[in-house]
Amino acid sequence: MYAQQNAQLAVTHRFTPQWSLNATLHYTHGKGDYEQYKKKKYSYWGLADSGKSYGFYQKWLENHFAGAVVSAKYISEQVDAQFGAAANDYIGAHWGVLDYLKTPSATALPFHYEYYRNSANKWDFNTYAKVNWRVINKAQEKLALYADLQYRFIRYTMQGVSDDSMTELPFAKDFHFFNPKAGLTYQNRGHLLSGSFAIANREPSRANYTENIIYDPSTKTYIGKMPEAERLYDYELGYTYAHQRFNIGVNLYFMDYDNQLVLTGRVNDVGKQSTTNVKDSYRMGMELMAGVKITNWFRWEGNFVLSRNKILNYTETITRYDDNWEWVGEEDVFFKETTIAFSPTITAMSLFTFDYAGFVGTVQTNVTGKQYLDNTQNETAALKAYTTTNVHLEYALPVKKWCMGKNSAPDIKLLCQINNIFDAKYASNGGSDCSYFQNGKACWPWYYAQAGINVHAGFVVRW
Repeated sequence: MYAQQNAQLAVTHRFTPQWSLNATLHYTHGKGDYEQYKKKKYSYWGLADSGKSYGFYQKWLENHFAGAVVSAKYISEQVDAQFGAAANDYIGAHWGVLDYLKTPSATALPFHYEYYRNSANKWDFNTYAKVNWRVINKAQEKLALYADLQYRFIRYTMQGVSDDSMTELPFAKDFHFFNPKAGLTYQNRGHLLSGSFAIANREPSRANYTENIIYDPSTKTYIGKMPEAERLYDYELGYTYAHQRFNIGVNLYFMDYDNQLVLTGRVNDVGKQSTTNVKDSYRMGMELMAGVKITNWFRWEGNFVLSRNKILNYTETITRYDDNWEWVGEEDVFFKETTIAFSPTITAMSLFTFDYAGFVGTVQTNVTGKQYLDNTQNETAALKAYTTTNVHLEYALPVKKWCMGKNSAPDIKLLCQINNIFDAKYASNGGSDCSYFQNGKACWPWYYAQAGINVHAGFVVRW
């Protein structure tokens, strides 16, 4: 169970028709826990006994998140500009409580025995400036150049005992990011051409550190692979044409990564997907878009994405066992090129919309191609391609007509959502664990099976 309380104070002021100011203060408090019954080593609970035992334990989280956001905006016929800054502070406390342990010494445990506690603090500050310059601003022809510059500073600190390794984890790390973006758009009689280049940075999460490094107090160093910040160089080029009856478009993109944080297919104790750095990787592709207004009350739109998502020169460290499950050693397996986990090559969407006399209906079909559950292109651990279709229906009752046009009459809308109308059997997520033996590899993939056909209905009343 997890509960949150939120508070915000927002102020907006317009100094002149061109200049305005927005400022917000916010605070969020959250607290919650979950409980498990699991087999662990005694040392995991901080006990001196040897062996393993089952125990009921709770993991608790309490966090405080507060900050301020301020921005100033200038708007004129030729130039728009925005300047702003934000400062946020996140404080999170994590601790574990052992309620029961199946062992002869269990009675010696204090009530609500706390077996670990740690805290983490993330201080995040950024400032930015955006400018949009309309070089040409005619009725039928427009050319605009834009730039967006952001500086971001993050400070991570952690202390206490890690719940993953049950060791001390004193940690402090600063990040300085510069995130620029620039581009242009050109419009002329329904045609729109756009291009952009951007650099974006992303810091590792708390879990990246707690799951991958262990602090050695004797040498005051960290054991394990230290997570790195991710950097993206994004190139995009797009074209669309809009007509009264139809529209078409294409968008090309190339995303070049340094130290991309990719999913591994493994999950931690709370079910969160684990990520790891890969040095060289990219995502590139093409998105096709189209739409047509068949009649005034019936239209169709859709898109199709073809992508290539690859890791270059990837090394997977594996643990090898003999046929009796005895540890043999570790070795590296090298891949010149491999597909990034959870990255389908093909995705597509089709949407039909009916809108007539207060009745609106949509039929949406989504197609998702095959996805691998890890970064080794393992065919035995993959999500099969799947297609789902959902139908949404709504009808606005003509209440005002029934009430002779009275403005006080409420608006009543009936709703019905039918998901997976063709009852497709599919899994949309999962993971994989593999063991390596002298004579080969054995994998145990697992999947999140999704619901078959299901129906939701309701109504909305507005006065």
